[in-house]
Amino acid sequence: LRDGELKIGSTRINASGSSMIDLLTGSQGQSLERTGPSVTLQVRPLPETSEDGPVHVGQVSMAATLEPRSVTVGSAMTLRLVVEGIGNLRTLRMPDPVVPGIEVLRPSVKDESLTQRRVVQGKRTFEWLLLARQAGAAQIPPFMLNVFESSDGSYEKRLTSALHFVVSPGNSQPGTGASAGEPAPSASETREES
Repeated sequence: LRDGELKIGSTRINASGSSMIDLLTGSQGQSLERTGPSVTLQVRPLPETSEDGPVHVGQVSMAATLEPRSVTVGSAMTLRLVVEGIGNLRTLRMPDPVVPGIEVLRPSVKDESLTQRRVVQGKRTFEWLLLARQAGAAQIPPFMLNVFESSDGSYEKRLTSALHFVVSPGNSQPGTGASAGEPAPSASETREES
């Protein structure tokens, strides 16, 4: 929706009915037409918020998970963010996390929605594949969502917890015990030392 005045046009229904006598005589039954009234909506704009980030109208909860929490360079992790509650979650967009040393691939998004007692609710799940590119300890920063509660006209901030993880260097190739950066001794050097 956009703010301002929105008009929903009238609905027209045509119906025809035939009796058993009409079917036997081949005559046409009576037709009936009904037209409903048009509806005008006044959509108010959202109030300004001092917080950056995405905005959702409704009531939601958020939870983020990361698996596994310990990997080696070149391995992958799965980051999952679940937003669940009341409102049109299908329009919700969340920014990709930015983490030094981590390549973040485009997320897959899954929607589950239902309407109960004229209230739209559901769940939207974002899933990112993260590729570890350098060793070290780091964290996925918290996700933040501004939630506008229309009943009292106020904003609330939803935050997930930071997710810590560790990336270890890849396993070194089996060798003869030479230190990193030094060439392994040749076969002739090995025989001379023995």
